Amino acid sequence: MLPGPFIPHGGGGVNTKSRVMSIAVCLLLIISCSAPFTQNVGQPQNAEQSQNIVQSTSSSSGTGGLADSPWPMFRQNLNHTGQSPYDTSENPGLLKWSFTTGSRVFSSPAIGIDGTIYVGSDDYKVYAINPDGTKKWNFTTGGQVGSSPAIDSECTIYVGSDDTKLYAINPDGTEKWSFTTGNIVQSSPAIGSDGTIYVGSDDAKLYAINPDGTEKWSFTTNAQVDSSPAIGSDGTIYISSQDNKLYAINPDGSEKWSFITGHIMQSSPAIDSDGTIYVGSEDKTLYAINPNGSKKWSFNTGGFIFPSPAISFDGTIYVGSYDYKLYAINPDGTEKWNFKTGWGILSSCAISSDETIYIGSTDGKLYAINPDSTEKWNFTINNVVGSSPTIGFDGTIYVGSNDGKLYAIGIPSLNVNVTSHFSELNSAAQSAITVHVTDGTNPVQGATVNLVSDNGGIFSPQSGITDANGDFECIFNAPTVTSQIICRISAEVSKTGYNDGSGYVDVTINPIPWPMFSHNNRRSSHSPYDTSSNPGKLKWSFTTGGFVMSPVIGSDETIYVGSHDNKLYAINPDGTEKWNFTIGGYMALSPTIDSDGTIYAGGLNNGLFAINPDGTEKWHAIPGSDISYSPAIGAEGTIYVPVRDYNLYAINPDGIVKWVFTTINGHVGSPAIDYDGTIYIGSSDHKLYAINPDGTEKWNTTSGDMIQAAPAIGLDGTIYVGSKDSNLYAISPNGVEIWRFTAGKAICWQSSPAIGSDGTIYVGSNDYNLYAINPNGTEKWRFSANSQIQSAPAIGSDGTIFFGSDDFNLYTINPDGSKKWHFTTGWNIHSSPAIGSDGTIYIGSIDSKLYAINEGATPPTADAGPGQTVNEGDTVQFDGSSSYDPDGTIETYEWDFDSSDGLWWETGATPDATGPTPIHIYGDDSLFIATLRVTDNDNLSATDTCNITVHNVNPTVSIEPATMKVEIGLRVAGRKYNNVNMTLFEDEDSLGSVSIERLPGSPNVQMAWIPVNIDFSKIYSANVTFTPENPPNVGANPVWIYIKSTNGTINKIHHTFNVQQSKKRDSEHWNHVEPWEVDLNGHFIGLPFEIMSHITDPGSDDETMTFTYGSQVKIVIYLNNPPNPDPYPSPEVNPIDIMDTTTLVYEGPGTVTLVVKDDDNVRLGVGEGIDSIDIG
Repeated sequence: MLPGPFIPHGGGGVNTKSRVMSIAVCLLLIISCSAPFTQNVGQPQNAEQSQNIVQSTSSSSGTGGLADSPWPMFRQNLNHTGQSPYDTSENPGLLKWSFTTGSRVFSSPAIGIDGTIYVGSDDYKVYAINPDGTKKWNFTTGGQVGSSPAIDSECTIYVGSDDTKLYAINPDGTEKWSFTTGNIVQSSPAIGSDGTIYVGSDDAKLYAINPDGTEKWSFTTNAQVDSSPAIGSDGTIYISSQDNKLYAINPDGSEKWSFITGHIMQSSPAIDSDGTIYVGSEDKTLYAINPNGSKKWSFNTGGFIFPSPAISFDGTIYVGSYDYKLYAINPDGTEKWNFKTGWGILSSCAISSDETIYIGSTDGKLYAINPDSTEKWNFTINNVVGSSPTIGFDGTIYVGSNDGKLYAIGIPSLNVNVTSHFSELNSAAQSAITVHVTDGTNPVQGATVNLVSDNGGIFSPQSGITDANGDFECIFNAPTVTSQIICRISAEVSKTGYNDGSGYVDVTINPIPWPMFSHNNRRSSHSPYDTSSNPGKLKWSFTTGGFVMSPVIGSDETIYVGSHDNKLYAINPDGTEKWNFTIGGYMALSPTIDSDGTIYAGGLNNGLFAINPDGTEKWHAIPGSDISYSPAIGAEGTIYVPVRDYNLYAINPDGIVKWVFTTINGHVGSPAIDYDGTIYIGSSDHKLYAINPDGTEKWNTTSGDMIQAAPAIGLDGTIYVGSKDSNLYAISPNGVEIWRFTAGKAICWQSSPAIGSDGTIYVGSNDYNLYAINPNGTEKWRFSANSQIQSAPAIGSDGTIFFGSDDFNLYTINPDGSKKWHFTTGWNIHSSPAIGSDGTIYIGSIDSKLYAINEGATPPTADAGPGQTVNEGDTVQFDGSSSYDPDGTIETYEWDFDSSDGLWWETGATPDATGPTPIHIYGDDSLFIATLRVTDNDNLSATDTCNITVHNVNPTVSIEPATMKVEIGLRVAGRKYNNVNMTLFEDEDSLGSVSIERLPGSPNVQMAWIPVNIDFSKIYSANVTFTPENPPNVGANPVWIYIKSTNGTINKIHHTFNVQQSKKRDSEHWNHVEPWEVDLNGHFIGLPFEIMSHITDPGSDDETMTFTYGSQVKIVIYLNNPPNPDPYPSPEVNPIDIMDTTTLVYEGPGTVTLVVKDDDNVRLGVGEGIDSIDIG
């Protein structure tokens, strides 16, 4: 229900303005029934000399003037004519869009030079709205914004607020400055040619403000100024006030004249081309006033006149009244016509260049009225329209409403939203594309849609018409790619009466040749790669520990395959193992590869694993579950996993279960997914289920027996599924049987149907036949194998069909049903083939092998360079740069420098070196065979060898002079009362002396030692003296010289000093005792001495050292790699550099000889070094 009498401001409460209006209405009624006004209505008044004029002392800083835009201010121009230069004749009065603010929109919109719409709202904000109805920015004030914005030539936006301020806002929505008045500002600003901004305030003033925000002057009236100023061609400013007057003010702020009406005035004046000023009053009268302030004429309506008059191109004045009517008044003041709306009019008119008049009413409608007063159309808003309409450059009408919205009315643009069911597709895969078209609010039926892709692909269909829901749907067939690309799918949409629209969606295309069982989510088993040149020859085979199931192929051509040995294998394109991952239960079907390279694989009794491309575990979900069939991957990366507990699990990419769908009573087979996300699964409970992406059941249909094989989905959405009841069923997307084809025996387990590019369905049966079935369900042909067929066919882009049989054979069939060739494995084939990007066919067998079948490219030629002869320890420069590839490039050079210990790629080691020209040092003499393996861009390899003859190098030997460490001691026993002294000599040089004093009480035996390092080139001697004491030691006094070695061996030399007593017993007459002189060299025999030797050998050899001296032969062995002898040839580069110390026993003068032999001597008769030294 629409409101009664209008309250212009205050959402939810009554503010100053509404109170003033209510009081004014009451006063009007009272006065009309009693005393007349004391002022003379309709008479001009001169300004009093004492009027207070505030003149700004600052100068203007702006260039001035309004923006050259479609509607830069309230009433479009400074004269407030409401005229627009733009045609609206094609405007059908339809909603283009609406923009919602936080409260009512009484402010009238302004339009900038770029089409941005600026409008205030009672939610305290000023909004900048893009031409498409989206928000550009908003600016928050401190109060309601009923003022209409004005835009200057520099695109600054000026607007008043109930927080008492006028704001200057930059085009980016930031505040430039604000100017504070004495009360709320509902007046809409005007901008003079010099940039001065004029605005009224409820503080009863009109302000002139410089472009920098400083006050220029103010003019005071006797009541609120809610009116917006108009400016005449001579610069005169016209403003009405609630003191019942219209004021004419000079550019300097002085009053020119005033004109009094019969009631308060909120209407803003408009100025005609001849200078006539038109203004409405709440005395229900429209006044025409001459430029000198005298009344020209007046026109009475039946209600208050709140709106501002508009002036048409022919001089007709249009003004709305609260008597529900829009009046058209001739320039002479006579009525031309009137148009009645459903309630009072607050909105001011806008007039287009085609002279259509647009006005809002409190009846909740915007009216478009022809110049002859007939209604052109109306647009229903269902709430008060107090805002005044404005006209954009394209003829769009913009108007606000008390429902809090700004409406754009005109020729609606088609809003286009393009979506793809799958944001990522594999090479040549399909996705549903939906184009949804609206007019901004409601769906648009009958719009023409045309689709294009900037990066290839085919649409089916490419163009069409939107339905009642505004939707157009088609299938996008992705292009065949060898590297990841992005296809931008764009929709161009048109419809008569609407502006054209467009939209797009980006779809990533990944080059994964065969990412899942039966190739894709639709399980069509149709490859984008040509197989016509495949001759059916074995490329390689890879052996596992159990039955090999159906392989899949990643974007880097890695083949992933499960085995009954409980492992998932990653195999390089050359047939070598990349890694293996233990599932923990045997794999019964294929893994599935996600677009990011993650591999999903399940096994019996151990759940689902997410495995990184490097073979490490990412996560493990639903552990303990029994997974016998292959997962599928839906939109947003959801993994759909069939489990033998009667459930289909939907699992998020992080491994968290999303939902679980439970069948009635059966094991679930591999799911297929349609373009719209519907999941189809067969079950051992005889049913085919259709499941919505949220896990709810869409429908189910029943066959005559178990459905074990995965369904396949045709381009038209038909679902094909085989059953153990021997039938292949064609089911419509809504679950209705279209036809059934009966084979001779069951269609079970892996024998899912495949769909050719022409719609032919291929399916195998236990009756030994592969059937080709037309899309209408009739038989096209059959091919007979020699045993049952449990393999799902695969189809190359050339139409060739591949399938395996229990007769051990992989069959290749032409599209006409004739056999092309067959390849025999070692046992039954339950695996379904996968097709690589080069046309290679990969298929597993119960013989535990995966087979790669294709002729392949020409392998490269390896050249390891010529043989070389070097000495051990020399650096060998290898050169494999003469290797070449006849049909590509060599990618890697890998070297094994010694093939005697097995080639590195056979032993699981790493190459000794890479690159075409490595260097190497051999640590031993021998004949070495170096092997080069090169691999080309087709992952084909070749090897070559070269002989490296390494000669032995003799060890070098040097002996240092021999040394003997001894202690030479003096031993004394026998009688006492004497002193014994011993002095040692090396040649003539003394080495030191020791003395022993013998007195009563001394031990029976006394000793003293001198340490000596014996140099065999020297002569060593000792001089021992004996001195008797009083009383003399008459008789024999024994003395010994001891020579003690480091090992404790002692050689002894004995001497006796005989003392005779003289007849005289004084000391002068004692016998003189001669010294004992001894040559010591001959007494070293039998004592150990040391020989130090230095041995070097550039070879990495064990060394045998033989010392000979007199009767002695001593052998010392140095091991290069202790504790065991070094193998021959030595595997290491470890040159010998030994400092050896060996102990021998002195036998007297002679020669010590050292012979050193390396461990090569016994083989080649070389490797001997000799040195000797004489021992004195």
